[in-house]
Formats: sequence, C-alpha cells, structure tokens
Amino acid sequence: MRISINQPEIEQAIREYLSRQISLSHGKSFKIDMMATRGANGFTADIEIVDDPVKAAPIPVNEETGEVKPAPVPEVSEAPKKNSLFSQIHMA
Repeated sequence: MRISINQPEIEQAIREYLSRQISLSHGKSFKIDMMATRGANGFTADIEIVDDPVKAAPIPVNEETGEVKPAPVPEVSEAPKKNSLFSQIHMA
C-alpha cells in the first residue's frame, strides 16, 4: 500500500499536532515554511508562532443591543490574467 500526501496536507497535520501539544493565546497562529533538502532528511519545516491578523482583530459588538456585528466581507480583487509563453506567436 502506498499513501501520498501533498505539502498543504503535511502542513495541516503539523498544525493539528502542534495544537494538541501547545496552547496558543488568542490572536496567535503557527507559520510553517517547508523546505526540500538534500540527503536522507528530505524535508524540513521551520515553524514560527506569529500574530494572526484574523484572530487578533477585535470582535465588533453593537453597543446598544450587545449583539455581535457581522464581520465585514473583504473585497477580493481579481488575479492578473496569466498568459501563455506562446500567446504572442502568430502564425502566418
């Protein structure tokens, strides 16, 4: 049997493992940078505990009713269109 997992799955597994081992304060998260290495080690992962801008933001509360205000939806800009290397070639 062979099981293959990709980098995002490995990073998620590391986050879940670390979350069970280390309690992070509110507004913190793990930052994982994976690097391929030569030799028997294969990969290494550098892990930092950083401020999480999503978790660190205060929760907006309506002062009159005490209800939590819905979070603003961030605007998503379109990614630039990718052109093929051969898109500028015109056949005569």
